[in-house]
Amino acid sequence: MILVLGRCLSSPNPTHSPTRASPSNPPRQSPTRPEEGACEIYRRPGSGTKGELLDLLANWYELKCRLDGKEIYQYKIEFAVEVKGARGKISRRKIEKNRGLIRHCFWECVRSHRDVFGSHFQIVFDDVQSAFSLERWRFHEKKVFKINVDKQVFVITATEDTLFLFGLASDRVVDRTLSTHMANIIFTQRTRYAPAIRDEEECAFVAKWETYRTSIYHIPQYGSDSELTGPVIAPGVRAWLGAYTSVKTLQNSNYALAFGLMNSLFYELNMDLITFYFYIREQAGYKGDSTRFEKELENMGMDHSQRRHMTDRLQGVRVKTDKAILFVKGKYQFAERHGTFECLLDYPPRTCSLPNGKNMLEAYFFMKSPV
Repeated sequence: MILVLGRCLSSPNPTHSPTRASPSNPPRQSPTRPEEGACEIYRRPGSGTKGELLDLLANWYELKCRLDGKEIYQYKIEFAVEVKGARGKISRRKIEKNRGLIRHCFWECVRSHRDVFGSHFQIVFDDVQSAFSLERWRFHEKKVFKINVDKQVFVITATEDTLFLFGLASDRVVDRTLSTHMANIIFTQRTRYAPAIRDEEECAFVAKWETYRTSIYHIPQYGSDSELTGPVIAPGVRAWLGAYTSVKTLQNSNYALAFGLMNSLFYELNMDLITFYFYIREQAGYKGDSTRFEKELENMGMDHSQRRHMTDRLQGVRVKTDKAILFVKGKYQFAERHGTFECLLDYPPRTCSLPNGKNMLEAYFFMKSPV
Protein backbone atom coordinates (compact mmCIF):
# COMPACT_ATOMS: atom_id res chain seq x y z
CA MET A 1 0.00 0.00 0.00
CA ILE A 2 1.38 3.41 -0.97
CA LEU A 3 0.60 6.87 0.33
CA VAL A 4 2.51 9.68 -1.36
CA LEU A 5 3.20 12.64 0.92
CA GLY A 6 3.43 16.19 -0.40
CA ARG A 7 4.97 18.75 1.95
CA CYS A 8 2.69 21.69 2.76
CA LEU A 9 4.10 25.16 3.30
CA SER A 10 2.68 28.05 5.31
CA SER A 11 -0.23 30.08 3.97
CA PRO A 12 -0.06 33.89 3.63
CA ASN A 13 -3.41 34.27 5.45
CA PRO A 14 -2.79 33.82 9.22
CA THR A 15 -6.50 33.79 10.06
CA HIS A 16 -7.29 30.69 8.02
CA SER A 17 -7.31 27.32 9.77
CA PRO A 18 -6.39 24.05 8.02
CA THR A 19 -10.00 22.88 7.77
CA ARG A 20 -11.51 26.25 6.87
CA ALA A 21 -9.63 27.39 3.79
CA SER A 22 -11.45 30.20 1.98
CA PRO A 23 -13.20 29.07 -1.24
CA SER A 24 -12.18 32.32 -2.91
CA ASN A 25 -8.53 31.72 -2.10
CA PRO A 26 -7.98 27.95 -2.56
CA PRO A 27 -4.57 26.39 -1.86
CA ARG A 28 -2.13 26.53 -4.75
CA GLN A 29 -1.32 23.33 -6.58
CA SER A 30 2.08 21.80 -5.92
CA PRO A 31 4.73 23.20 -8.30
CA THR A 32 6.49 20.81 -10.62
CA ARG A 33 9.91 21.64 -9.21
CA PRO A 34 10.45 19.94 -5.81
CA GLU A 35 12.72 22.69 -4.52
CA GLU A 36 9.78 25.12 -4.60
CA GLY A 37 7.80 23.03 -2.09
CA ALA A 38 4.20 21.84 -2.23
CA CYS A 39 0.82 23.53 -1.84
CA GLU A 40 0.35 26.17 0.86
CA ILE A 41 -2.22 25.15 3.43
CA TYR A 42 -1.70 26.70 6.84
CA ARG A 43 0.25 29.26 8.83
CA ARG A 44 0.23 29.57 12.60
CA PRO A 45 -2.26 32.29 13.76
CA GLY A 46 -0.42 35.50 14.64
CA SER A 47 2.66 34.57 12.66
CA GLY A 48 4.67 37.60 11.56
CA THR A 49 3.02 40.07 13.94
CA LYS A 50 6.20 40.41 16.01
CA GLY A 51 9.69 40.68 14.62
CA GLU A 52 10.81 39.49 11.22
CA LEU A 53 8.41 37.40 9.14
CA LEU A 54 9.73 33.85 8.77
CA ASP A 55 8.44 31.29 6.28
CA LEU A 56 8.13 28.17 8.44
CA LEU A 57 6.98 24.75 7.33
CA ALA A 58 3.66 23.80 8.85
CA ASN A 59 3.16 20.26 10.12
CA TRP A 60 0.48 19.44 7.55
CA TYR A 61 1.26 17.15 4.63
CA GLU A 62 -1.18 16.61 1.80
CA LEU A 63 -1.84 12.95 1.03
CA LYS A 64 -1.82 11.85 -2.59
CA CYS A 65 -3.89 8.76 -1.90
CA ARG A 66 -4.19 6.03 -4.55
CA LEU A 67 -6.71 3.95 -2.61
CA ASP A 68 -9.83 6.07 -3.18
CA GLY A 69 -12.79 3.94 -4.19
CA LYS A 70 -10.93 0.63 -3.87
CA GLU A 71 -12.46 -2.31 -2.05
CA ILE A 72 -10.76 -3.07 1.28
CA TYR A 73 -11.32 -6.28 3.22
CA GLN A 74 -11.32 -6.03 7.01
CA TYR A 75 -10.67 -9.14 9.11
CA LYS A 76 -11.01 -9.78 12.82
CA ILE A 77 -7.97 -11.56 14.27
CA GLU A 78 -8.01 -13.47 17.58
CA PHE A 79 -4.99 -14.94 19.36
CA ALA A 80 -4.60 -17.72 21.92
CA VAL A 81 -1.80 -19.89 23.27
CA GLU A 82 -2.08 -23.59 24.04
CA VAL A 83 -1.44 -24.36 27.72
CA LYS A 84 -0.95 -27.86 29.09
CA GLY A 85 -2.65 -28.49 32.43
CA ALA A 86 -1.47 -30.59 35.36
CA ARG A 87 -3.13 -33.73 33.96
CA GLY A 88 -1.85 -33.17 30.45
CA LYS A 89 -5.09 -31.60 29.19
CA ILE A 90 -4.48 -28.85 26.66
CA SER A 91 -6.50 -25.64 26.92
CA ARG A 92 -6.37 -22.28 25.15
CA ARG A 93 -5.67 -18.97 26.86
CA LYS A 94 -6.58 -15.77 24.98
CA ILE A 95 -3.92 -13.14 24.30
CA GLU A 96 -5.29 -9.60 24.18
CA LYS A 97 -2.79 -7.12 25.67
CA ASN A 98 0.70 -8.19 24.58
CA ARG A 99 1.04 -6.17 21.35
CA GLY A 100 4.60 -7.30 20.71
CA LEU A 101 3.69 -10.98 20.90
CA ILE A 102 0.51 -10.47 18.86
CA ARG A 103 2.44 -8.64 16.14
CA HIS A 104 5.15 -11.30 15.98
CA CYS A 105 2.65 -14.17 15.77
CA PHE A 106 0.50 -12.48 13.12
CA TRP A 107 3.29 -11.72 10.66
CA GLU A 108 4.90 -15.12 11.21
CA CYS A 109 1.53 -16.68 10.33
CA VAL A 110 1.20 -14.50 7.20
CA ARG A 111 4.65 -15.49 5.95
CA SER A 112 4.06 -19.17 6.73
CA HIS A 113 0.73 -19.26 4.83
CA ARG A 114 1.45 -17.14 1.78
CA ASP A 115 -0.97 -19.30 -0.24
CA VAL A 116 -3.80 -17.99 1.97
CA PHE A 117 -2.81 -14.39 2.70
CA GLY A 118 -0.88 -13.47 -0.42
CA SER A 119 1.88 -10.86 -0.23
CA HIS A 120 2.37 -9.20 3.16
CA PHE A 121 2.95 -5.86 1.38
CA GLN A 122 -0.81 -5.48 0.74
CA ILE A 123 -1.79 -6.07 4.41
CA VAL A 124 -2.09 -3.56 7.24
CA PHE A 125 -2.44 -4.73 10.86
CA ASP A 126 -3.18 -2.62 13.95
CA ASP A 127 -1.38 -4.99 16.38
CA VAL A 128 -4.64 -5.67 18.24
CA GLN A 129 -7.42 -7.40 16.33
CA SER A 130 -8.05 -5.71 12.96
CA ALA A 131 -6.30 -6.44 9.67
CA PHE A 132 -6.95 -4.73 6.32
CA SER A 133 -6.14 -6.28 2.96
CA LEU A 134 -6.33 -5.17 -0.67
CA GLU A 135 -7.02 -8.78 -1.66
CA ARG A 136 -9.51 -11.22 -0.23
CA TRP A 137 -7.84 -13.97 1.76
CA ARG A 138 -8.29 -17.47 0.37
CA PHE A 139 -10.77 -18.99 2.82
CA HIS A 140 -14.50 -18.81 3.49
CA GLU A 141 -15.70 -16.78 6.51
CA LYS A 142 -13.27 -18.19 9.11
CA LYS A 143 -9.99 -20.08 9.29
CA VAL A 144 -7.83 -21.27 12.21
CA PHE A 145 -4.03 -21.39 12.02
CA LYS A 146 -1.45 -22.91 14.36
CA ILE A 147 2.17 -21.76 14.50
CA ASN A 148 5.13 -22.56 16.74
CA VAL A 149 6.95 -19.58 18.26
CA ASP A 150 9.64 -20.00 20.93
CA LYS A 151 8.57 -23.60 21.63
CA GLN A 152 4.94 -22.56 22.22
CA VAL A 153 1.91 -23.29 20.06
CA PHE A 154 -0.19 -20.24 19.19
CA VAL A 155 -3.66 -20.41 17.66
CA ILE A 156 -4.69 -17.58 15.32
CA THR A 157 -8.31 -17.27 14.19
CA ALA A 158 -9.06 -15.01 11.20
CA THR A 159 -12.70 -14.08 10.53
CA GLU A 160 -14.15 -12.03 7.67
CA ASP A 161 -15.57 -8.81 9.09
CA THR A 162 -16.36 -5.94 6.69
CA LEU A 163 -15.98 -5.09 3.02
CA PHE A 164 -15.81 -1.31 2.51
CA LEU A 165 -14.76 1.27 -0.05
CA PHE A 166 -11.77 3.38 0.93
CA GLY A 167 -12.71 7.05 1.26
CA LEU A 168 -11.63 9.43 4.01
CA ALA A 169 -14.39 11.86 3.00
CA SER A 170 -17.02 9.24 2.19
CA ASP A 171 -20.69 9.94 2.94
CA ARG A 172 -20.98 6.46 4.47
CA VAL A 173 -19.99 6.49 8.13
CA VAL A 174 -18.62 2.93 8.02
CA ASP A 175 -16.39 3.64 5.02
CA ARG A 176 -15.14 6.91 6.49
CA THR A 177 -14.44 5.46 9.96
CA LEU A 178 -12.58 2.36 8.75
CA SER A 179 -10.66 4.33 6.11
CA THR A 180 -9.46 6.82 8.73
CA HIS A 181 -8.37 4.04 11.08
CA MET A 182 -6.50 2.29 8.27
CA ALA A 183 -4.80 5.50 7.08
CA ASN A 184 -3.66 6.33 10.61
CA ILE A 185 -1.85 3.02 11.06
CA ILE A 186 -0.27 2.98 7.58
CA PHE A 187 2.18 5.67 8.72
CA THR A 188 3.81 3.34 11.27
CA GLN A 189 3.16 0.00 9.53
CA ARG A 190 6.70 -0.68 8.32
CA THR A 191 8.23 0.08 11.71
CA ARG A 192 5.65 -2.20 13.38
CA TYR A 193 6.25 -5.07 10.98
CA ALA A 194 7.84 -8.15 12.59
CA PRO A 195 10.33 -9.40 9.98
CA ALA A 196 11.77 -12.89 9.75
CA ILE A 197 15.06 -13.39 11.60
CA ARG A 198 16.87 -14.18 8.35
CA ASP A 199 15.78 -10.84 6.84
CA GLU A 200 18.75 -8.86 8.20
CA GLU A 201 18.05 -5.65 6.28
CA GLU A 202 14.44 -5.40 7.47
CA CYS A 203 15.43 -6.33 11.05
CA ALA A 204 18.05 -3.57 11.07
CA PHE A 205 15.46 -0.99 9.97
CA VAL A 206 12.75 -2.05 12.44
CA ALA A 207 15.28 -2.06 15.30
CA LYS A 208 15.76 1.70 14.87
CA TRP A 209 12.17 2.58 15.79
CA GLU A 210 9.67 2.22 18.59
CA THR A 211 5.96 2.81 18.02
CA TYR A 212 3.06 3.50 20.33
CA ARG A 213 -0.38 3.70 18.71
CA THR A 214 -0.09 6.50 16.10
CA SER A 215 3.25 7.86 17.37
CA ILE A 216 6.73 6.78 16.32
CA TYR A 217 10.07 7.26 18.10
CA HIS A 218 13.62 6.96 16.84
CA ILE A 219 15.65 4.78 19.21
CA PRO A 220 18.92 6.54 20.13
CA GLN A 221 21.95 4.63 18.89
CA TYR A 222 25.21 3.95 20.68
CA GLY A 223 27.87 6.52 19.93
CA SER A 224 31.64 6.27 19.81
CA ASP A 225 31.79 6.88 23.56
CA SER A 226 29.60 3.80 24.18
CA GLU A 227 26.90 6.00 25.70
CA LEU A 228 23.38 6.39 24.39
CA THR A 229 22.61 9.74 22.83
CA GLY A 230 19.75 11.77 24.23
CA PRO A 231 19.12 13.37 27.62
CA VAL A 232 19.20 11.23 30.75
CA ILE A 233 16.20 12.06 32.93
CA ALA A 234 16.86 9.58 35.73
CA PRO A 235 18.74 6.30 36.22
CA GLY A 236 17.45 4.00 33.50
CA VAL A 237 15.10 6.67 32.07
CA ARG A 238 15.76 8.63 28.87
CA ALA A 239 13.80 11.08 26.73
CA TRP A 240 13.25 10.08 23.09
CA LEU A 241 12.10 12.41 20.34
CA GLY A 242 9.09 11.20 18.38
CA ALA A 243 6.25 12.25 16.11
CA TYR A 244 2.52 11.62 16.24
CA THR A 245 0.09 11.79 13.35
CA SER A 246 -3.59 12.02 12.54
CA VAL A 247 -5.48 12.10 9.25
CA LYS A 248 -7.55 15.21 8.48
CA THR A 249 -9.91 16.21 5.67
CA LEU A 250 -9.54 19.70 4.21
CA GLN A 251 -12.47 21.78 3.03
CA ASN A 252 -11.62 21.02 -0.60
CA SER A 253 -12.05 17.29 0.28
CA ASN A 254 -8.32 16.61 -0.05
CA TYR A 255 -6.59 14.64 2.70
CA ALA A 256 -3.79 15.82 4.95
CA LEU A 257 -1.62 14.08 7.51
CA ALA A 258 -1.01 16.23 10.58
CA PHE A 259 2.40 15.78 12.23
CA GLY A 260 3.50 16.88 15.67
CA LEU A 261 6.78 16.43 17.54
CA MET A 262 6.80 15.09 21.06
CA ASN A 263 9.16 13.82 23.76
CA SER A 264 8.37 10.70 25.76
CA LEU A 265 10.21 8.96 28.57
CA PHE A 266 11.37 5.36 28.14
CA TYR A 267 12.84 2.88 30.58
CA GLU A 268 15.98 1.10 29.44
CA LEU A 269 14.66 -2.39 30.10
CA ASN A 270 17.85 -4.08 28.89
CA MET A 271 20.05 -2.20 31.33
CA ASP A 272 22.04 -4.54 33.55
CA LEU A 273 21.98 -4.14 37.32
CA ILE A 274 25.56 -2.84 37.58
CA THR A 275 24.97 -0.10 34.99
CA PHE A 276 21.76 0.89 36.76
CA TYR A 277 23.64 1.08 40.06
CA PHE A 278 26.33 3.21 38.39
CA TYR A 279 23.70 5.77 37.35
CA ILE A 280 22.43 5.89 40.92
CA ARG A 281 25.95 6.44 42.27
CA GLU A 282 26.43 9.23 39.74
CA GLN A 283 23.13 10.82 40.76
CA ALA A 284 24.25 10.71 44.39
CA GLY A 285 27.42 12.65 43.55
CA TYR A 286 29.95 9.88 42.98
CA LYS A 287 32.27 10.54 40.05
CA GLY A 288 33.83 7.89 37.87
CA ASP A 289 33.65 5.99 34.64
CA SER A 290 31.27 3.04 34.25
CA THR A 291 33.95 0.92 32.59
CA ARG A 292 36.38 1.61 35.41
CA PHE A 293 33.66 0.84 37.94
CA GLU A 294 33.03 -2.57 36.37
CA LYS A 295 36.78 -3.28 36.32
CA GLU A 296 36.93 -2.57 40.04
CA LEU A 297 34.09 -5.01 40.67
CA GLU A 298 36.05 -7.79 38.98
CA ASN A 299 38.83 -7.50 41.55
CA MET A 300 36.95 -6.69 44.71
CA GLY A 301 33.46 -6.85 46.14
CA MET A 302 31.38 -4.03 47.61
CA ASP A 303 31.89 -3.11 51.22
CA HIS A 304 29.01 -3.20 53.68
CA SER A 305 28.01 0.45 53.19
CA GLN A 306 27.91 0.04 49.40
CA ARG A 307 25.77 -3.09 49.65
CA ARG A 308 23.39 -1.34 52.02
CA HIS A 309 23.22 1.71 49.73
CA MET A 310 22.46 -0.49 46.70
CA THR A 311 19.77 -2.38 48.61
CA ASP A 312 18.08 0.83 49.77
CA ARG A 313 17.95 2.35 46.29
CA LEU A 314 17.03 -0.76 44.26
CA GLN A 315 14.65 -2.52 46.63
CA GLY A 316 11.40 -3.39 44.84
CA VAL A 317 12.82 -3.04 41.31
CA ARG A 318 11.65 -5.78 38.94
CA VAL A 319 14.55 -7.91 37.79
CA LYS A 320 14.90 -10.18 34.76
CA THR A 321 18.14 -11.99 34.08
CA ASP A 322 19.26 -14.78 31.79
CA LYS A 323 22.56 -15.11 33.67
CA ALA A 324 21.28 -16.68 36.88
CA ILE A 325 23.80 -19.40 37.77
CA LEU A 326 22.51 -22.86 38.64
CA PHE A 327 24.56 -25.85 39.78
CA VAL A 328 23.15 -28.93 38.01
CA LYS A 329 24.82 -32.36 37.97
CA GLY A 330 28.19 -31.01 39.00
CA LYS A 331 28.23 -28.18 36.45
CA TYR A 332 27.24 -24.53 36.45
CA GLN A 333 24.79 -23.32 33.83
CA PHE A 334 22.83 -20.16 33.06
CA ALA A 335 19.08 -19.89 33.60
CA GLU A 336 16.47 -17.17 33.15
CA ARG A 337 14.81 -15.84 36.27
CA HIS A 338 12.19 -13.14 36.95
CA GLY A 339 11.64 -11.55 40.32
CA THR A 340 11.71 -8.47 42.53
CA PHE A 341 15.02 -7.22 43.87
CA GLU A 342 14.98 -7.60 47.65
CA CYS A 343 18.53 -7.11 48.90
CA LEU A 344 22.22 -7.60 48.17
CA LEU A 345 23.49 -10.34 50.45
CA ASP A 346 26.57 -9.93 52.62
CA TYR A 347 28.55 -12.65 50.88
CA PRO A 348 31.84 -12.20 49.01
CA PRO A 349 31.81 -12.85 45.25
CA ARG A 350 33.38 -16.03 43.90
CA THR A 351 34.48 -17.33 40.53
CA CYS A 352 32.47 -20.10 38.86
CA SER A 353 33.74 -22.34 36.08
CA LEU A 354 31.22 -22.61 33.24
CA PRO A 355 30.84 -25.50 30.73
CA ASN A 356 32.23 -23.43 27.84
CA GLY A 357 35.51 -22.91 29.71
CA LYS A 358 34.90 -19.28 30.66
CA ASN A 359 34.83 -17.88 34.16
CA MET A 360 32.41 -15.33 35.50
CA LEU A 361 32.08 -13.47 38.76
CA GLU A 362 29.02 -14.58 40.67
CA ALA A 363 27.16 -11.74 42.40
CA TYR A 364 24.89 -12.66 45.28
CA PHE A 365 21.52 -10.99 45.38
CA PHE A 366 18.15 -12.16 46.59
CA MET A 367 14.93 -12.06 44.55
CA LYS A 368 11.60 -12.78 46.16
CA SER A 369 8.30 -14.03 44.69
CA PRO A 370 8.51 -14.28 40.88
CA VAL A 371 6.48 -11.59 39.10
